[in-house]
Amino acid sequence: ITMKTSSAFTLKATGKEGTLDWRLFFEKDGKTVSPFHDVPLKADASGKIFNFICEIPRGTNAKLEISREEKFNPILQDTKSGKLRFIHDKYPFNYGAFPQTWENPLVKHPDTKAFGDTDPLDVCEVGAAVGTTG
Repeated sequence: ITMKTSSAFTLKATGKEGTLDWRLFFEKDGKTVSPFHDVPLKADASGKIFNFICEIPRGTNAKLEISREEKFNPILQDTKSGKLRFIHDKYPFNYGAFPQTWENPLVKHPDTKAFGDTDPLDVCEVGAAVGTTG
Protein backbone atom coordinates (compact mmCIF):
# COMPACT_ATOMS: atom_id res chain seq x y z
CA ILE A 1 0.00 0.00 0.00
CA THR A 2 1.31 3.40 -0.90
CA MET A 3 0.08 6.39 1.08
CA LYS A 4 0.14 9.79 -0.54
CA THR A 5 -1.53 13.13 -0.14
CA SER A 6 -3.92 14.06 -2.90
CA SER A 7 -2.61 17.07 -4.80
CA ALA A 8 -6.20 18.29 -5.18
CA PHE A 9 -6.46 19.13 -1.47
CA THR A 10 -4.32 21.18 0.89
CA LEU A 11 -4.46 21.40 4.67
CA LYS A 12 -4.67 24.52 6.80
CA ALA A 13 -4.18 24.45 10.57
CA THR A 14 -5.62 27.09 12.87
CA GLY A 15 -4.89 27.52 16.57
CA LYS A 16 -1.98 25.93 18.38
CA GLU A 17 -1.63 22.16 18.09
CA GLY A 18 -2.27 20.45 21.42
CA THR A 19 -4.86 23.04 22.50
CA LEU A 20 -8.66 23.19 22.47
CA ASP A 21 -8.47 25.78 19.66
CA TRP A 22 -6.49 23.67 17.15
CA ARG A 23 -8.31 22.72 13.92
CA LEU A 24 -7.11 21.18 10.67
CA PHE A 25 -9.16 22.28 7.66
CA PHE A 26 -9.16 20.90 4.13
CA GLU A 27 -8.98 23.26 1.15
CA LYS A 28 -9.46 22.81 -2.58
CA ASP A 29 -8.75 25.57 -5.08
CA GLY A 30 -8.27 28.01 -2.19
CA LYS A 31 -11.71 27.30 -0.66
CA THR A 32 -12.43 25.46 2.58
CA VAL A 33 -14.13 22.11 1.99
CA SER A 34 -15.35 19.20 4.09
CA PRO A 35 -13.41 15.92 4.33
CA PHE A 36 -16.81 14.21 4.86
CA HIS A 37 -18.61 15.64 1.84
CA ASP A 38 -16.06 17.00 -0.64
CA VAL A 39 -13.26 14.43 -0.69
CA PRO A 40 -14.38 11.61 -2.99
CA LEU A 41 -14.50 8.05 -1.64
CA LYS A 42 -12.77 6.63 -4.72
CA ALA A 43 -9.32 8.01 -5.50
CA ASP A 44 -9.12 7.11 -9.20
CA ALA A 45 -11.18 6.07 -12.20
CA SER A 46 -10.49 2.35 -11.65
CA GLY A 47 -12.59 2.42 -8.48
CA LYS A 48 -10.06 0.12 -6.81
CA ILE A 49 -8.23 2.78 -4.79
CA PHE A 50 -9.96 4.64 -1.96
CA ASN A 51 -9.19 7.93 -0.27
CA PHE A 52 -8.39 7.69 3.43
CA ILE A 53 -8.60 10.60 5.85
CA CYS A 54 -5.92 9.99 8.47
CA GLU A 55 -7.11 11.30 11.81
CA ILE A 56 -4.50 9.66 14.04
CA PRO A 57 -1.06 8.73 12.66
CA ARG A 58 0.66 5.57 13.83
CA GLY A 59 2.89 6.20 16.84
CA THR A 60 0.80 9.04 18.31
CA ASN A 61 -1.74 9.05 21.12
CA ALA A 62 -3.75 12.28 20.77
CA LYS A 63 -7.41 11.32 20.12
CA LEU A 64 -8.05 13.30 16.94
CA GLU A 65 -11.28 13.09 14.95
CA ILE A 66 -13.24 14.70 12.16
CA SER A 67 -15.81 17.01 13.74
CA ARG A 68 -19.40 16.18 12.81
CA GLU A 69 -20.75 19.38 14.35
CA GLU A 70 -18.42 22.16 13.17
CA LYS A 71 -18.75 23.85 9.80
CA PHE A 72 -16.54 22.20 7.15
CA ASN A 73 -15.88 19.27 9.52
CA PRO A 74 -12.26 20.05 10.51
CA ILE A 75 -10.09 17.53 12.31
CA LEU A 76 -9.76 18.44 15.99
CA GLN A 77 -8.68 16.83 19.22
CA ASP A 78 -11.52 15.12 21.05
CA THR A 79 -12.35 16.23 24.57
CA LYS A 80 -13.88 14.71 27.67
CA SER A 81 -15.07 16.93 30.52
CA GLY A 82 -13.44 19.90 28.79
CA LYS A 83 -9.97 18.30 28.62
CA LEU A 84 -8.08 17.05 25.57
CA ARG A 85 -8.27 13.27 25.17
CA PHE A 86 -5.29 10.95 24.78
CA ILE A 87 -5.30 7.17 24.63
CA HIS A 88 -3.18 5.21 27.11
CA ASP A 89 -0.72 3.95 24.48
CA LYS A 90 0.40 5.00 21.01
CA TYR A 91 -1.67 3.87 18.02
CA PRO A 92 0.00 0.85 16.31
CA PHE A 93 -1.55 1.80 12.95
CA ASN A 94 -2.77 4.84 11.02
CA TYR A 95 -6.38 5.42 12.06
CA GLY A 96 -9.00 7.41 10.23
CA ALA A 97 -12.06 7.24 8.01
CA PHE A 98 -13.34 6.78 4.49
CA PRO A 99 -14.89 10.03 3.20
CA GLN A 100 -18.51 10.10 2.02
CA THR A 101 -19.49 7.16 4.22
CA TRP A 102 -21.80 7.12 7.23
CA GLU A 103 -22.78 4.47 9.75
CA ASN A 104 -26.54 4.61 10.17
CA PRO A 105 -27.61 4.30 13.84
CA LEU A 106 -30.92 2.76 12.77
CA VAL A 107 -29.29 -0.18 10.98
CA LYS A 108 -28.11 -3.27 12.87
CA HIS A 109 -25.18 -5.12 11.31
CA PRO A 110 -26.25 -8.74 10.69
CA ASP A 111 -23.00 -10.27 11.98
CA THR A 112 -21.96 -8.00 14.85
CA LYS A 113 -25.49 -6.97 15.89
CA ALA A 114 -24.07 -3.48 16.46
CA PHE A 115 -25.77 -0.30 15.30
CA GLY A 116 -23.96 2.48 13.41
CA ASP A 117 -22.41 5.32 15.40
CA THR A 118 -23.25 8.19 12.94
CA ASP A 119 -19.54 8.51 12.06
CA PRO A 120 -17.92 7.76 8.72
CA LEU A 121 -16.63 4.22 8.29
CA ASP A 122 -13.52 3.68 10.45
CA VAL A 123 -10.27 2.63 8.79
CA CYS A 124 -7.15 1.08 10.33
CA GLU A 125 -4.30 1.31 7.81
CA VAL A 126 -1.71 -1.26 8.88
CA GLY A 127 1.05 -0.71 6.32
CA ALA A 128 4.63 0.25 7.08
CA ALA A 129 4.19 3.97 6.29
CA VAL A 130 3.52 6.44 9.09
CA GLY A 131 0.70 8.72 8.01
CA THR A 132 0.17 12.37 8.76
CA THR A 133 -3.06 13.92 9.99
CA GLY A 134 -5.20 14.92 7.04
